[in-house]
Amino acid sequence: MRRFSEEADFLTVYIKEAHADDGAWANLPLDRFHVNDHKSLEDRNEAANLLTDILPCPIYMDALDDEAAKVYKAFPDKMIIILGDKIKYTSSQIGPAGFDVDEMVTCLEDILAKHS
Repeated sequence: MRRFSEEADFLTVYIKEAHADDGAWANLPLDRFHVNDHKSLEDRNEAANLLTDILPCPIYMDALDDEAAKVYKAFPDKMIIILGDKIKYTSSQIGPAGFDVDEMVTCLEDILAKHS
């Protein structure tokens, strides 16, 4: 984000919580925020607000029916580059462990070179 902040806009869409304390991960000792599965938009908003201090970009939240997560096949995490109304890049693996940041950066560099 810091490298391309002048040329591109970045945002995070907070979707269904992948590691809800009251879900499949409930018994694992994870060093993270403690969030239950979202039962309302207020729950999701409270959880999304926990990220405002650690993510340097705007944070939006998905609808409670997880429409964005479904459309973009983004559960639990996905990196996507959109230009206009077209998807130009989507991470081939779910993240964050499966992300190939170098691949995404190369794609973004190519897009910016073509549109500068």
